[in-house]
Amino acid sequence: MSHTQQPDPSTSREPRTLSRREFVKRLSALTAMGGLFSSVFGGYMLTSSQQVEAAEAMPAQFGKLPKHQLGKKMGKMEVVPILICQDSNPQLLGPCLAAGMNFIHKAGYWNSMPNELKKIPRESYFTDITVDSTPNNPDNEEGAYQQVVQSLQKNGFGYYDIFRAHFGWKTVDALKNQRGTYRAYQRLKKEGKVKYFGVSQHDWIPYPEIIEAIIEDGTVCSIQAFIHYGTPPDAWAIFEKAHKAGIGITAMKTVAYGGAPMRNNPAEQAKMKTPGRIGCSCIREALTHKGSDGKPIVDVCVSSLQNFDMFQENLGAIAPKICKQDGFKLI
Repeated sequence: MSHTQQPDPSTSREPRTLSRREFVKRLSALTAMGGLFSSVFGGYMLTSSQQVEAAEAMPAQFGKLPKHQLGKKMGKMEVVPILICQDSNPQLLGPCLAAGMNFIHKAGYWNSMPNELKKIPRESYFTDITVDSTPNNPDNEEGAYQQVVQSLQKNGFGYYDIFRAHFGWKTVDALKNQRGTYRAYQRLKKEGKVKYFGVSQHDWIPYPEIIEAIIEDGTVCSIQAFIHYGTPPDAWAIFEKAHKAGIGITAMKTVAYGGAPMRNNPAEQAKMKTPGRIGCSCIREALTHKGSDGKPIVDVCVSSLQNFDMFQENLGAIAPKICKQDGFKLI
């Protein structure tokens, strides 16, 4: 009598599901012994109820995640220093929220509100919308206005905490003289659809030049920029100046740009107490990089989480339990 060999779930193209009994068995073993979720759930598609149970088990591994103020210009907006990204794996939204993460980057791209968010009060988390007209047509007030209005009509968030000028300005002149994006923000703020004005400034021109102009302009409350292991000293200096001016600083491309140089520097990994854990090393380095006054410059890091390994490694960068186990002091 022949037997049909079952496909290996780690190599099968189509993820398999787990029976209730097998799921509980694997989750219990993981909770008791620790380790990575992917080591027991890799290759399997969890049902909605299984995702909830997994999410409830995850925070116990991390402890209560720290929160702090995101820039003095944004009042009492206190966030966990790693953001939830709109394009992260949808299966991880529940675990992110259960772990205490409370800031969703690029929420304006969602055409509907995820079920996980429908279950919690709107004021319990923060969002931003990246308004795309900024670099190519920064005087397009109506286009910027309509992007926000139409997205809110679709997803039902009610408002966004940060109106973020996506990509930023290509010249200092555009920042100073082409103000359509900012006029759209002003209209939307009066209507209660946004609260704070921010920018996701790409490196069209050197950061010292454009960030200096942003500081002098005085309208921006939050700057998101390419900040990673290997960011040059002159860029760090201008980010420090912006932070001292009360502007919240968000690091993006922290692992994407900093991963290779960090991987090639075992000594820096050892300094971060994370040998071999590149994502964790990059995030810790960015969040603990101190300015001339001995205080950290970066408030939060963007992290697009695609699997359980990334979830555990990146959150492990800031989780009190993991930091304590590693012997690392997060400022």
